[in-house]
Amino acid sequence: MTHDLHMAQLELDVSALMRDARDHGWLIRQPTSTGKKHRDWDDPGHLVHHKLAALFGDVAPKPFRILSAGEKQRGRWLQLLGYTALDASQLRQRAEEFALPTDQEACRLETLRTKPMPDSLFQPERHLGFELRACPVVRLNGTQTIQWEDGPETFGPGAELDAYFHRRYIHGDKDLDRQAVYLDWLHQRLERAGGANITEGRLHAFRRVRIMRRKHRGDKRPTRVSERPDALLKGTLKVTDGAAFRRLVTHGIGRHKGFGFGMLLLRPVT
Repeated sequence: MTHDLHMAQLELDVSALMRDARDHGWLIRQPTSTGKKHRDWDDPGHLVHHKLAALFGDVAPKPFRILSAGEKQRGRWLQLLGYTALDASQLRQRAEEFALPTDQEACRLETLRTKPMPDSLFQPERHLGFELRACPVVRLNGTQTIQWEDGPETFGPGAELDAYFHRRYIHGDKDLDRQAVYLDWLHQRLERAGGANITEGRLHAFRRVRIMRRKHRGDKRPTRVSERPDALLKGTLKVTDGAAFRRLVTHGIGRHKGFGFGMLLLRPVT
């Protein structure tokens, strides 16, 4: 087994993911005011996380990025990228040896591809473009009450709050826009991890999504559905420490990295 960093590209069967959702009781549908029913959650990140774990265990690609996130899914196959320590042949071997037949059928293993991430990307002083699908939240240290327009809401210690709401309602920075807050959120995490500095950035797209996840491994309580910010950040950065930057790319940025957020995609500077 090698510890090199690889980018993996693979496809998962959407119908198989939805079967998992039904089998685990995750495909709950609630009626709307128009009488139609909708899913309790918007993003398939939890389903992908579950399927990748069933296929590859503890060496599953993480962080990963669902390429169609934020768009209406078209076709049978869900496209995704992820970072992993293994190459394609090793990932296929893991799935062939240990995954269930139904899980194997949910992935086009024959089309799974990987490439090693070249050392040239991690050279100090290198300027790179980046793209990051992030969940910019802040975890509260203590109890906080926010006065919304429709009334107060109290959050307990450890609760996650949109970084924009945190700055606006907790710190009172009402003049900052969402882009400025999210770029500052990213800057703080890069500064904490070391390895790179943002030289230019922008909020390319934003939405709020309902995501599902369990509180921790082994938790038997019903899966929680909660609303979180989903921000697509783009820009350029400068590598300052190659080893630290490699660790940053390997581990991802921010919360919910195992559910489709936090994968730093690198681009040439344009």
